[in-house]
Amino acid sequence: MKTLDIAATLAEAILNNSERDSPGFTFVDGRASAQDVTWRQQGMSVLALAATLHRIGLAKGDRVALTLKDPHDFVDVFLACVVRGILPVPLAPAPTFGDAQTYMEHLRLMLSAAECSHLITASDEASSLVSFGASSPGFPRVIAVSWLRENRTRADDSMPTIGPHDPCFIQFSSGSTYSPKGVVISHRNLVSNCRATHERLDSDPEADVGVNWLPLYHDMGLIGSVVTPTLSAGRQVLIPTQAFAARPGIWLKAVHDHGGTISATNNFGLRAATKRPPRVERLDLRRLRAVIVGGEQVNHTTVSSFVHRFASSGLRAEALCAAYGLAEATLCVASQSPRARPRVVRVDPNRNHLGAVEPTSRSAGHPVVGCGSALKGHQITIRDQAGGLLKENEIGEIWVQGPSVTAGYWGSGGVREHPLSGGWLRTGDLGFLNGEAELFVVGRVKEIVIVAGRNYAPHGIEHEVERIEGVRPERVAAFSVGSVQGDELVVAFECRNPTKVDGLARKVRMTLATRLGLRPREVIVMPPWTLPMTTSGKVQRLKTKAAYDAGLLPRLNTIEAQ
Repeated sequence: MKTLDIAATLAEAILNNSERDSPGFTFVDGRASAQDVTWRQQGMSVLALAATLHRIGLAKGDRVALTLKDPHDFVDVFLACVVRGILPVPLAPAPTFGDAQTYMEHLRLMLSAAECSHLITASDEASSLVSFGASSPGFPRVIAVSWLRENRTRADDSMPTIGPHDPCFIQFSSGSTYSPKGVVISHRNLVSNCRATHERLDSDPEADVGVNWLPLYHDMGLIGSVVTPTLSAGRQVLIPTQAFAARPGIWLKAVHDHGGTISATNNFGLRAATKRPPRVERLDLRRLRAVIVGGEQVNHTTVSSFVHRFASSGLRAEALCAAYGLAEATLCVASQSPRARPRVVRVDPNRNHLGAVEPTSRSAGHPVVGCGSALKGHQITIRDQAGGLLKENEIGEIWVQGPSVTAGYWGSGGVREHPLSGGWLRTGDLGFLNGEAELFVVGRVKEIVIVAGRNYAPHGIEHEVERIEGVRPERVAAFSVGSVQGDELVVAFECRNPTKVDGLARKVRMTLATRLGLRPREVIVMPPWTLPMTTSGKVQRLKTKAAYDAGLLPRLNTIEAQ
């Protein structure tokens, strides 16, 4: 494996790269045409924008929010902030469809939490943000990215001193809602995570070509596809997320066209690419040696379908690398190696409740995909509610330790430490380790379903529902509610076809009773695209439960306990 020689900070890497004539970013537009930019060209643009930010009064430590859809704009402005010591705060742009007022209120909460003084946005969104800000006290100054580019200043040499322990940017998790917390990521965190991931994937910046469609305002897209290539001076192909959503085939076509070797995706991306592959005469994926799958619990059926669909194009099953991570640990904590096939443990559906895992060879078992072992320099343990260590194959809370674990959240003008127990980060996620220290993730502590005094991981229940014809995959939420009878199960899910829902709720109830011995208090059939989801495509179970409690869940059909 080639040794990764990288700078001590991302800011230093930006300056170093500005002297390189090697390929840097390739920006693919919605029509699949591409613009190649060398690192020297990238550096000239970034340093000029950095000088402009300095000229308008921004200084080291200031927080600037970015709501930029175009990858070229995002990369240039993000790196310009970093090289000046300004803390960029990547946030989701306004959705094309959806409740604009809800988005604005959510945006306001995150801007306030990060204490942003400025917001840089796309030109077509600037006016609506200015209007909203006029009636929202303390709203930051809004700047259109087009204005920044038109008023670029000659690069200046007076750069601030930036060290490894200085904060680099603030990252909000995709599930941030009513009380958002901005995680402060330091340069040391980034470099540590980059090195460890590089070693796990056997990366070679001189030979590898990354291809990405994931949103750059989320850690998986940002760190994997902007920060890591900048630190290693590797080549990266970026596709606008909106272009992928409209034409999923653009992703694998870019892999084919540019000889992509490494990529990353979530379950949604795999499923979309499988259903709507690129229209090329002979798709060649032989060079694609690593596809990191993460952002949520990896769906075995989705991974298997993707591998089967593109095996004839040269895709190896070993290339699919399930991974686990979280914003509080920068990005990746554990990952499979591209040298081994994904490991799957099937858990007996009749033993789905928490406790000791009982693997089964039965095809009917609930499949849980392994995420590999902890990255080099990091440790993972599984603990009970009191913090006691659990044995292998026992489900509990995942605790993490290592140099990628961040100092904490932003608050009141500085870093507010998150609760660590003896240097260990409590992730709030549930999982178990097998005898080879491989991590298997099963859910979230806060989302445990309690029925008749027993704790269940919701994914096992949801998996059984997803298998029923007429239910939309990965659009199921299982949660528990209190009643006079005690805690009871509620299952809400989206249907595939709103005109064909007769008997669907009854079929779900019978399946759960037969396979898991569970009798839901209520089964709710919802129209497509109505289940609460995060901006990265994950089901929001707690938000679904809150909507249920308030009587706000859209319903096409419902069946209640007799």
